[in-house]
Amino acid sequence: MTVSTPLVFKPLHPTFVAEVEGIDWTKPIPESVIEQIQKGIDKYGVLVFRKANIDNDTHVAFSRRFDELDRMPFIRRRGRF
Repeated sequence: MTVSTPLVFKPLHPTFVAEVEGIDWTKPIPESVIEQIQKGIDKYGVLVFRKANIDNDTHVAFSRRFDELDRMPFIRRRGRF
């Protein structure tokens, strides 16, 4: 089991949405961090990751760790999903 630093969730609204701090996007994200993020999703519904600076492939791979993704080809703009 990999030990990781707990993430910080800063609520941005009284009933939903929080900003997440503490992820090192330059390294593989361990399962323990994914578990913390899932708990944040369960609690806040929407999470904001500022300055992640990740490309499309990394974003898709990260998102797939939570569940199967929907395909929405008509929303793609300027090379971003």
